[in-house]
Amino acid sequence: MAKEKEDPKDEFDEWYNYAKDGEQDWRTQAEEDKDFYWSKQWDASDIAKLKKEKRPANTYNEIKPIVNFISGSERQNRIDIKVFNRTGGNNQIAEILTILIKDIEDQARAPFEYSRVFLDGLIRGKGYVGLNKEYDQDVINGNITIRRFNPFNVHFDPASEKYDKSDAEFCFTESWFTRKKLALLYPDKEEVLKVVSVQPTERKLLIPASTGDYEGTRASLTDIDRYKLLVKNCWYKKWEKIVFLFNEETGELKQSDVEGNDLNQWLEVQARNGINWRVIPDIVQPVLNLKIKVGNVVLEEMEEPLGNVNKIPIIPYFAYWDEEECQGVITDLKDPQREINKRNSQFLHILNTLAHAGWLSEEGAQVDPAKYEKFGSTPGVNLQYVKGTTKPERIEPAGVSQGHILAEKIGEDKIRKISGVNPDLLGEMATRGEPGIVLQLRQRQGNIVIEQLYDNWRNTRILIGELLLDMIQKAQTYSEEEIKNIVGREKIEIQDDIGRIMNDMTVGRYEVKVDLSATSPTIRLANFNTLVEAAKAGIPIPMDVIIEAFPDLPDKEKIMERIKQQEGGATPSEGTPGAVPEGMPGAPQSPPRL
Repeated sequence: MAKEKEDPKDEFDEWYNYAKDGEQDWRTQAEEDKDFYWSKQWDASDIAKLKKEKRPANTYNEIKPIVNFISGSERQNRIDIKVFNRTGGNNQIAEILTILIKDIEDQARAPFEYSRVFLDGLIRGKGYVGLNKEYDQDVINGNITIRRFNPFNVHFDPASEKYDKSDAEFCFTESWFTRKKLALLYPDKEEVLKVVSVQPTERKLLIPASTGDYEGTRASLTDIDRYKLLVKNCWYKKWEKIVFLFNEETGELKQSDVEGNDLNQWLEVQARNGINWRVIPDIVQPVLNLKIKVGNVVLEEMEEPLGNVNKIPIIPYFAYWDEEECQGVITDLKDPQREINKRNSQFLHILNTLAHAGWLSEEGAQVDPAKYEKFGSTPGVNLQYVKGTTKPERIEPAGVSQGHILAEKIGEDKIRKISGVNPDLLGEMATRGEPGIVLQLRQRQGNIVIEQLYDNWRNTRILIGELLLDMIQKAQTYSEEEIKNIVGREKIEIQDDIGRIMNDMTVGRYEVKVDLSATSPTIRLANFNTLVEAAKAGIPIPMDVIIEAFPDLPDKEKIMERIKQQEGGATPSEGTPGAVPEGMPGAPQSPPRL
């Protein structure tokens, strides 16, 4: 099949600079947002000025608890992926694909990586999940990996406008490698790696000492480039026309490897065998490419590095987003946080001033100003003045302004009002004896304000699931034996031959949906509370059902056994002593049947 290829070599640096320039405004904002989360909330010039004036510059971080609450809510309510048959597949394959996605996520410890990406979005506005096919653990088939990328090390095509970045032509990811590791990965580049240089950056790294340990000093990249090199991976698309073949009977859709007369002859042979294929010509689709570069040295170039997967394997999460703007939770909270810091620092300064307001004496009085300034407010210190001169008098300061106290309260309320994390969500409005369902309803109303954060995250999880599904079907990382073992652990009986299953996995279309994880302690507790409230309302829910729903109940098996014994002892049909079988004299009569 003829392909029109473009040579991206001359465009690599141009793309990189274009992407870096396009995100500069966001990066400046995100850097400051990150500092605020980590309690670096004062400008250096303000600290220097206050220090010179002997005034405090304290930080009262009201932002971190807000962000941590939203992050903790995600961790307590994790999302699972489930695959459904759409067209041309079957439910058994969909169930197996669901199990394989879960297996990949378990091996990659994906829940931890996902939560870090969600937190990145809350703090910086952007978070990124990267999927890849690596051979560290399985040198034959490879394995699908999931990792979180530092948002500052990912650079998408700035012209892309879609949330999923499916319209991006390229994406860069950056990572740091030692020269020694790169020489082992690319032995043919060992000599050139010895002399390669990279552009200095503001990133600070610890310098390895000769013993292999890291010294406590820091250096810029101009010193560290002897040990660490910045490697740039560029995922980019090439576009070409592709001929597809569609089997209307089975629903199978595949790419044609031949064209012209060869394709016509193949179709005739298939038709004689009773298999009719419909030709779908000239479908323009991207072909994924990967180029790896350090400095000016190209380490590797690959076409279709993930098999037939044509999506850039970097999935974004945006907290608050539209086509032109992106920000996290912290951006709108910085001004009220600055106000809180300055007001509380000023309040502390006033208290310090009250403790040492100063002394008043007549002009010419024989007193030592330096001594009064240094020791005048120290408890238990005796100060003297010259006999016969005017006695100095201590200046009585004014009381603390009620305005400062009121303003402090208003500042805290502003933080919560702007963020949407109100007292109901934090549980501060709960009263003793209040039904849990009432508190849940109030919290649910409070969640409406921050629902966009979770809605975007659900969308990101769907995108991750779709890419995992695509890679399972096309990257061919699972062997027959692996699928047997993985499915067997879930105690699911495979009805078809495993070879047929692996072939059918690439046929048909499937879709993914997200749902709250049934193993989440918060979900299990919510289910338990719902059952308890229903039982209080008079709904006859068996006690064993309620106990079974109780999350992490100690000795649950023993309790369940005792309940069954008690219920069994009260059942006449099981020979309970003193019970009279129905229909015998003295037995309770059944109601008449109409």
